[in-house]
Amino acid sequence: QQPLDETAAPAMRRLAERIARHHPENAVEWVAAIPDAKEKKTATFHVSETIKKNYPNLADELLSKL
Repeated sequence: QQPLDETAAPAMRRLAERIARHHPENAVEWVAAIPDAKEKKTATFHVSETIKKNYPNLADELLSKL
């Protein structure tokens, strides 16, 4: 319940990008929670690319949550 500071969004983006390959559902949840629009856009791109490459059968379902 602690408020997010300015370092939270980049950290959330990096986490989402790192876990996307092995935990795509969790990565999508992290991307959706990123409060900064620029960081969210970057994370969405990178996570989307990773999911499309590694989970093509799940990509549409997972990415529709973004």
